[in-house]
Amino acid sequence: LASIGAEAGYKAVLGTVLVSWLACRRELAERPAELIRPKAPAVGRRILLERVRPLWKRLSFLSKVTVRNAFRYRQRVAMMLIGIGGCTALIVTGFGAKDSIANVLDYQYEEISLYDVSVTLDTEEFASDAAAAKLWQGSADSFAMTWQDSITLSAGGKDKSTKLVAASEEQLDGIISLHDKNGELPFPGEGEAVITEKLSELLNIGRGDEAVITLDDGETVTVTVTGVCDNYLNHFVYVCPETVGSPQNNTALLRADE
Repeated sequence: LASIGAEAGYKAVLGTVLVSWLACRRELAERPAELIRPKAPAVGRRILLERVRPLWKRLSFLSKVTVRNAFRYRQRVAMMLIGIGGCTALIVTGFGAKDSIANVLDYQYEEISLYDVSVTLDTEEFASDAAAAKLWQGSADSFAMTWQDSITLSAGGKDKSTKLVAASEEQLDGIISLHDKNGELPFPGEGEAVITEKLSELLNIGRGDEAVITLDDGETVTVTVTGVCDNYLNHFVYVCPETVGSPQNNTALLRADE
């Protein structure tokens, strides 16, 4: 967005300078005596509509003047139409953008990410999932223990920084829904991964393609993409714990009770 904004700014400055230069060049080409005198109005001519006598007679005086001036000052009419059209286009674009993103949060947190709270755990203090679960005992309706880490996903010579979520299918049931427009996706097995839709577009990979996961410690894991799930915020790669060596869980996802 920053690069697009900078490019648009450069174009706007260039256009402004060009128009100003052309206007000054035209004025400076005139003789000083002509510049002092008021400019003569454009020559008025009969328009085609005046030949349609029944219609022309029904127009009021102001309507006739308006129609004549529209053909007399064509540049002004053109600029007016361009201005009105541009403003209308901006309004329509604004309403379209609003309608496009208005329900994104509802889709993300009511259909995909079903949990209410994400808890990052101190793995040295909580050596087991049972010890950590005592923190929210009686306050959470359900929870999932996961291992999450920042990774780099590589495929086809392209790289993308994203977040890895490793958990079992039973843990994520009712916490995160992996689905696309056709329904629920099979949970990835060992050596497999489900990636989010935008990540699939950025790396140009899909079901059946291979990708390389580079973990934060530099270790690499090759996985086969078995599904592309819907997602609207951020990028994620979902795997089972065995794919990354069954590390100790460091993040809990909680669904709070009423």
